[in-house]
Amino acid sequence: MKYFDNETVQSLGFYVVGSNTELLDRINQIMGDKGHLGVCDPQGHYHYVIDGRKGAPYAARRIAGVTQKFILDAERSSKAEKFNVEFYVDSVLSCYAFDDSLKGYHFLRYMLIQLTMDPGLSTSLSKMLYPMTAQHFQVETSHVERNVRYCLLKLKEMEETGLDYRHRMLPLAIEEGKPIFQAVKTRVLIECKDRYTNAEAVRTLHKQIQKLIKCDLFPEMALEEDRGEKAWA
Repeated sequence: MKYFDNETVQSLGFYVVGSNTELLDRINQIMGDKGHLGVCDPQGHYHYVIDGRKGAPYAARRIAGVTQKFILDAERSSKAEKFNVEFYVDSVLSCYAFDDSLKGYHFLRYMLIQLTMDPGLSTSLSKMLYPMTAQHFQVETSHVERNVRYCLLKLKEMEETGLDYRHRMLPLAIEEGKPIFQAVKTRVLIECKDRYTNAEAVRTLHKQIQKLIKCDLFPEMALEEDRGEKAWA
């Protein structure tokens, strides 16, 4: 397993010192080159020592530079994580006959994205996930619940009317940062159900999203789980 990418490995540096003099010399060298020194504590918090020997304006520029880099790195990480989550959510939703022109579809999609990033939200849809979605779209909580329910009703009607079982090429995996397309048939969300409740639909879709992510990131673990499920069936 590859724990670090090439960019991370190139940014790593280790200095082993055997005396106080060597330690002070190394710190002084780093301060002279960069004007600051960062130290990470056991809790993962970074602390920066800024070289103030060249005056307050110099120290202020170093503080601004470090802060800006920290903000950009955090934003880049957040965007990358969000992109991956949206990819997996869209991949699962695309397997069903949802009408993506409905507001309820976009509410449901947003809920699944938030739920995938924070599974703890599954403890209560009405108290946590609905209000969060309502705030994001600037609507009432009852509006979210009602529109998601209508979206699922239209999905069930489409399934009962007759699905288009033609194969579609959908991006259901990622390899080396690129989507891999696979041919799939339109699925039925839950077999032997006359109607879908919001809670059971969200749970079913979230479970499939988690499974897809696990198949991509931990294929050996997913294979073992599949074998276990077949053994109990």
